[in-house]
Amino acid sequence: MIEIFINELSLEAQYHSDTEFRAALLTFVGVFHLLREKISEKQFYKDSLFCNRYAIKNEHFLSSFNRMNKDVQKAVREIIFDKLNPRDWREDQKHSPEIEYLCPALDFEKVNDTSVAETAERRLLQPDIEKLLINFTGSRFGKLELSTVRVLKKCEPGQSIDIPFVEKKEELKNIFEERQAPIDIFLHNVEQFRRTHLIIQGRTVFEEIKTRRLWYLDNRHRNHFEVFDRDRKHLGEADLQGRLLPETRDSGKDNTIEI
Repeated sequence: MIEIFINELSLEAQYHSDTEFRAALLTFVGVFHLLREKISEKQFYKDSLFCNRYAIKNEHFLSSFNRMNKDVQKAVREIIFDKLNPRDWREDQKHSPEIEYLCPALDFEKVNDTSVAETAERRLLQPDIEKLLINFTGSRFGKLELSTVRVLKKCEPGQSIDIPFVEKKEELKNIFEERQAPIDIFLHNVEQFRRTHLIIQGRTVFEEIKTRRLWYLDNRHRNHFEVFDRDRKHLGEADLQGRLLPETRDSGKDNTIEI
């Protein structure tokens, strides 16, 4: 099962003409056609205020959209309103308006009352259900590394949530390929890692042969590895390709691996 959210924040008045906007709409439609074709168990979500965003400068989405030709309008309406039957997440909102949700990579912009905050909160509440944001092309989101947006939930203790996103069919195909392989396939390179007898969150802990670092898949979020040095000091999180992510060290995780 995967829950898919249209990211209205990726409409930032980034298009300068009807031609650019039309191309973006067709790319957007292509992503959803592939999702419909490849994934059987899915649920789509949208923000009921989606059409209040700006696509072309100083013009609401709906005003720009109404100038598109009938074929483009029909294809987009089938996604946002009809065939895919996206639910309005506001009818069952999970994230609290009393707590701040921030995006560090977007200059710590507050994203409360948006699909980004809602997706982040649902990811916390339902770690076993995949979440995915669908962006329009050309926004700030597309410049983020690893096709992931990190959200900070300012509570005690604070929490960080990584949400994957796509903008184009090609990016979505990469996700499908990764889904077909074991999610922790990076750790199965026998020249680089060896299994230990340790089990954390139901996952095997692997020892990196060269450095003796300990790695295991975070089985709650299933989108990163936890990495420790030989003295069980937490070094941080690594993405599923094994790249250590900056500013993810958590001293509270030190010594949480029982040898």
